[in-house]
Amino acid sequence: MPVRRVGFYALSLFRSEVLSERSKPQWDQIVISRSRGLNTLCLVLLSTSAVGVGLLLAVEYAPKIRVAGYLEPEGGTTDVIAQAAGTVTRVFVGEDDGVIQGEALMELDHTRFVAGGQRATELASDHLHDSLRRLADAASVDERSYHSAQLKLERQVIHLLTEQGLLQEELKLATERWSLVESTYARVRQLAIKGVVSRAEWQAERERLLGYKQSLSQLRRLLATGARRIVQFEQERLGVAQTQADERQRRAERRAELRRNIAALEERAHSTLVAPKAGVTSFLQVKIGDYVALGEVVLSIVGENPSAALVLSIGADAVNDVRIGDAVRFRVLGATQRQSQAGRAVIQELSRTPQKTRKLVAWFPVLGPTYRARAEITELPPGVSGQRELPVEARVLGERRSLWRWLLTPLLAAWRGLA
Repeated sequence: MPVRRVGFYALSLFRSEVLSERSKPQWDQIVISRSRGLNTLCLVLLSTSAVGVGLLLAVEYAPKIRVAGYLEPEGGTTDVIAQAAGTVTRVFVGEDDGVIQGEALMELDHTRFVAGGQRATELASDHLHDSLRRLADAASVDERSYHSAQLKLERQVIHLLTEQGLLQEELKLATERWSLVESTYARVRQLAIKGVVSRAEWQAERERLLGYKQSLSQLRRLLATGARRIVQFEQERLGVAQTQADERQRRAERRAELRRNIAALEERAHSTLVAPKAGVTSFLQVKIGDYVALGEVVLSIVGENPSAALVLSIGADAVNDVRIGDAVRFRVLGATQRQSQAGRAVIQELSRTPQKTRKLVAWFPVLGPTYRARAEITELPPGVSGQRELPVEARVLGERRSLWRWLLTPLLAAWRGLA
């Protein structure tokens, strides 16, 4: 026991009671008691698990699928599609312009995409134009030749007609002289029978009559020959005219064929897209200098019916989650922001075939391929008209499902993929 010496006395540092108490045993029998905090923790975990399982089994939710689309007037929307790949060189209309059927919308240059390129196209065009010029030159030469032949035949016919006229006059005079000679011969014959004139005078008068008769016969033969020659020349002239008409027809067909080839060549190199019907332009997809692929939609022509339907473009990753009858909530996109009020629609048609890529205005990226769905509008936002196409942003409310299905579906899909 420690002590402190002060002078002649030794003083203790602790009291005696304390020392005696500390000298006794400090511990008795040890008993381990159960902790109340552990019981509470186990109870909380069990309750939470039960509540979670209940929520998984009882709570349902409807997935919201975000898609882009547009309002399509019930009057009909017709897509204007490029018939060949090319580059836009001219655009004649803008967004929301009124057009009539057959009006030119834009021009495309296909020169770069024609077999052989621009040089081959130019050579083919030059060859066709040269052939057309040669055909025109040959037609001019043939026309002059046919004209000369026609003039020659006409002159011959006129000459023959003049000769025929002279022969007719001569035949008329010869016929009159024949009548006089015939009457004189008849008197001389009567006198010869009576013995007034000699037989020699009667024979001389008879020979004179026969000479006039031969002259008349010769004139008639000349007239018949002239008439035959006139008919022959007329037939030749008609034959030349028919040959000329046939040659003109052949040249016209050849000219038309060359022009069709030139037009086809120019159409392959350049084409003009026209409006298939009257309406209002919408969704102008291109501008001057843009490349357009074969079958690409360049713009749409909207009908004039004020009612509209909702057309949605659904991505490949979400098309399997959309069903006919699903509800849709949509907002019309303005120039810079969304419209404040939403509309409602119900999906009526759903295509499972990938559609042509279309550039849609959306607040999120629209990736291809896309599938088209058509929804009937049950509530159109106030102030929105269906007279033209308007871009929209929509959310499709999918089929309601339990939370446990939502959790197990990706796990089952992963398990099937591994299997």
